Amino acid sequence: MDLIPYYLPPLVQKWYQNSYDIENIEAVNREISKDLCDMRKHSAVSDIFEGVTGGEIVGCACHGVEYWKKHPEYVTSEAFAHMFEAQFDSVRYGEMKKYFPSALSFFEKMIKEVPK
Repeated sequence: MDLIPYYLPPLVQKWYQNSYDIENIEAVNREISKDLCDMRKHSAVSDIFEGVTGGEIVGCACHGVEYWKKHPEYVTSEAFAHMFEAQFDSVRYGEMKKYFPSALSFFEKMIKEVPK
């Protein structure tokens, strides 16, 4: 989970930029932010994006940039919580898988390894 802040934003931004033929990263960030507008579907994804991008991508739900500045280590905790929550909600799971497929896969592998 510690890799999310370092690798995720550039990968998602580049994919989005190429898929939608957008010229610059600022425009990509605005478009991703606009896409994350449905509280039911996107609140968890929006929250994680805000944390990993330092507020450059903010959708329908967020803590505010000051929260992340004060507690940068919370990104992994928030991601863990939202990925756990998504295990019980097919709508949120689908969005998590769409935006964070590798992180979600890693999370699920980690959860399976927890002793029963």
